[in-house]
Amino acid sequence: MQLNKITATEITGIMPIKKLRGWVFDKHCRDRDGLVLSDGCRHIYTQNGEEFVSSPQSVIFLPRGTTYYAECFADGFDYLIDFNSAGIGDRLFTMQTNESAEMIAELQRVITPLETDSVRYMQLSLFYTILARLSGSKRQLTADQRLIEPSLEYIRVSYTKPGLTLSELAAPSKISVAYFRQLFCEIYGVPPMKYVAGLRIAYAKQLLACGGLNISEIAAACGWSSVYRFSAHFKSVVGVSPSKYLHHIAEI
Repeated sequence: MQLNKITATEITGIMPIKKLRGWVFDKHCRDRDGLVLSDGCRHIYTQNGEEFVSSPQSVIFLPRGTTYYAECFADGFDYLIDFNSAGIGDRLFTMQTNESAEMIAELQRVITPLETDSVRYMQLSLFYTILARLSGSKRQLTADQRLIEPSLEYIRVSYTKPGLTLSELAAPSKISVAYFRQLFCEIYGVPPMKYVAGLRIAYAKQLLACGGLNISEIAAACGWSSVYRFSAHFKSVVGVSPSKYLHHIAEI
């Protein structure tokens, strides 16, 4: 499959999915195209008797309309990108890569509950960046993106740090707070602190889905100093409280 032939029209979802050894999945007639990057997971997908191996050293494409069976052989996370495209064929295919960690780190930056046009464009842009990485091309950034890239890298590794301030986010880019905020809003369509809050909510949803932590522990893990502030912000974004969201997951 030639990656330059893939024309995505919309990213419909980017989600981390926790997988445990022994997990199996029987998919009939997939309703959209998918791309999976693995963080620790190892799978064997079977389509029409043909096996495809997915691992941290490879990515797998799941075309719309395909039917397949998958089994997990190692614990970890999958990062699934669902997208609509003009069509990528009717056969699963994999590609080798040594940049999974970097691509997953970039995906984590755009896993956000914010549903704005800017977020959608940012996700679509990142999708094409991943295709470029897989095809051996280098990522191209605008001058403004290059200027605030150090701050984006800092956000990626520090968004769960308690007490983050706008000046702290601007510092790695060595520009004024006002100019950093202006560029960030122009490029991503949301203020930097709202972007950070979106990443925290997305991570909280991931932790709620994984289980093992109570809501107070999740609030602390995501960078909130108060479980009450966390719960209020979670409800304002997601529409339900963390406890109700957890109850909904348990029923699925």
